[in-house]
Amino acid sequence: MLKGAIEYIESQRVGEYIIRPSSRGREFLTITWKFFEGVIVHLLVKEEHRFDNFKPKLIVGKEEYESFDEIYERYIVPCNNHMEAAANNKKFSSNKIEIVEKSLKDEKDKEHSIVPYGFCVSDKSP
Repeated sequence: MLKGAIEYIESQRVGEYIIRPSSRGREFLTITWKFFEGVIVHLLVKEEHRFDNFKPKLIVGKEEYESFDEIYERYIVPCNNHMEAAANNKKFSSNKIEIVEKSLKDEKDKEHSIVPYGFCVSDKSP
C-alpha cells in the first residue's frame, strides 16, 4: 500500500495528498502528502472514537481535529502556503542541502566580509 501511495502521489502536483490505512493498526490512518517536488510527508492520524456523538476525534501530533476537511484547512493548506512563499523567496534553492551548503561555503571563501545564507527543503525532515 505504501509503495503504491508514493508512486501515485509523486505523479501529482505539489500540495496534493491521499488518505490511506496505516501499518500502525486499525485506529491509525496516514496522510501521504507531496510537500515539495521529491519530498513526500507521511502524517500519522490517530482516530479516537467518542461514544457521546459517534464522531471520531482525529489526532495529528498533539492537535485534535473533527474531520479530514479540518486537517486539510488548518494543517495542510497553511503548510502549502508557507512552502509556496518560501519557494518564491530569492534565497530559496530547490537543490539538495549538501549542494546549498557547498555553494554558501564557496561564496564565503570568495568574500570573507559577507554572511551568505540560503535555504532549501530537506527530504529528511520537511
